[in-house]
Amino acid sequence: MPEQTPAPAAGQASEAPERRVAGDIARRGLLAGPPLVLFCALGWGLDGLWSTLLALGLVLFNFIAGAAIIGLCARISPAVLMAGVLVGYFLRLGIITAVVVPIRNEAWFDAVPFAIVLLVLHIGLLIWELRHVAASLAHPGLHPGTGLFRTGARKRPRRGRRAGPDAQTAPRCDASVTV
Repeated sequence: MPEQTPAPAAGQASEAPERRVAGDIARRGLLAGPPLVLFCALGWGLDGLWSTLLALGLVLFNFIAGAAIIGLCARISPAVLMAGVLVGYFLRLGIITAVVVPIRNEAWFDAVPFAIVLLVLHIGLLIWELRHVAASLAHPGLHPGTGLFRTGARKRPRRGRRAGPDAQTAPRCDASVTV
């Protein structure tokens, strides 16, 4: 009889952690992208607008495709996961190259705003998301209650801080045992 995968318990995410992280990055990219697009449109005109929109789409595609590749390969085996991540990386770089090479000499394409948005969004979104990723087995993916759109879960307390409204004025109780 085939084994059935147990349903996620209450409070657990039904989605794979890499998809949750990539979705959160994509939502943050949709928030951070328009100011960059506006900045480049003001600086480089309509050519800058189209170039930055293309870069924004490629960045979001890159993160979502990377998570999809990881999710697909992780179900098979660790060796397939490692091979899939490596091949997927080169495949995604090839897609970016295949998009840019044919249009690099077009009149509407401007390489400077395209490169700025491509680099700033890739690095900036990774740094922004770094604060919200939990590298633990208890909460794989995002920390509970974090992310761009909070799930309603309680936010975990920071280390070294006491919980409660009067945490700063609460007396400490030191107990000692004498024999």
